[in-house]
Amino acid sequence: WNECLKSVDPEAAGAADFAARFEPLKARILAEAEADRIRGEQAEKLAAELAELTAGEDMARLQERKTAIEAEYAALGSVPKAAADKYNAAHRAAGTKLAQHYETLDLARWESYTLKLDLCAELDRLLALPDAELPKAARTLHELRDKWKGLGGVPKSKSEEINARYLETTRKLQHRVDEYYAHLRQEQRQAAAAKQAPKQPQPPRAPKPPAAPKEPPKAIPIPAPVFPQPVPAPKPPARRLSSDPSPIGRLAASADGRRRRQRPQEPGQKRQGQPQNQQQKNQSPQPQNQQKPPQGGARRLHRRG
Repeated sequence: WNECLKSVDPEAAGAADFAARFEPLKARILAEAEADRIRGEQAEKLAAELAELTAGEDMARLQERKTAIEAEYAALGSVPKAAADKYNAAHRAAGTKLAQHYETLDLARWESYTLKLDLCAELDRLLALPDAELPKAARTLHELRDKWKGLGGVPKSKSEEINARYLETTRKLQHRVDEYYAHLRQEQRQAAAAKQAPKQPQPPRAPKPPAAPKEPPKAIPIPAPVFPQPVPAPKPPARRLSSDPSPIGRLAASADGRRRRQRPQEPGQKRQGQPQNQQQKNQSPQPQNQQKPPQGGARRLHRRG
């Protein structure tokens, strides 16, 4: 267009008047082109910021800036196609990342809701304990409160239900614990006051009534001792004398009997197989004038026979 204007005579064609009219249009076109360039650069900056936040792990910052960037991009108006394409790609990536994050948070909320249900069940069990176990229940209550604070949020539909149950159960349990310790402190103060109070003189005791005479103990019959009967010693068989009827046999039996009677004995010893009177007879002194049979008689009788 400028080349065409150079070849035309300005005076003949009235180019000067035409150029004067065209200058405002030219300035407006250049201004619009500059504005488009500026809007394109701003859109590209917003797209780059979205891409950087999407690559990070700060989802709260991403959610906050994504909302602000959307408002800033909408305020730009018409944006060049290249810059708009970059922004739309970054915006879709940021939306996908936030959706995944919200889904993970939703699962975590349901898991937190399950854990909080377990804590409420444990609180119900502590609430049913007897008074003697309340000190241990107080320590457990403190631990459960710390666990509750460490858990995350729950789904919005379950938030009011679980929070009301937890608050009511902890309030009742804490009230029981407070009453138990208040009663315990009161008992301790009463015991201390009883120790410090002066002892009052006790009234004299009434004399005890005389005790009834005790009956003499009954005699326990003692059975007579039973001693085992001695077993009599077996008597030795009596010695048989020679059954030889001959004179020699009778003489030999008589000599054998004299030798037995003359055998020395211990004082008080009884001869076996002989009665007491027989022993006394044997111990009595024999007369001195008793004649002994001749020793050669046996031989004479043998020869005579």
